[in-house]
Amino acid sequence: VLRKPEGQHSLVTVMAIEATLVAAAIITNVAIDDTPTDLWFELLVAIVCAALAGYLWWARIRARRILGFPE
Repeated sequence: VLRKPEGQHSLVTVMAIEATLVAAAIITNVAIDDTPTDLWFELLVAIVCAALAGYLWWARIRARRILGFPE
């Protein structure tokens, strides 16, 4: 994305939204989970998804600055 950002801004935006929603869904699942699941596993997945979302939002903002698009 950083090497060839032309035309990929929609893909990165959708992937960033998806990763953000997945992290939020996993955290919600941890809060109201009725089935016995290891807490560390669900939190690990939530942290990885949140990190991916943060990286994708950063890449999107960075690419838009490079190309001169408005925020």
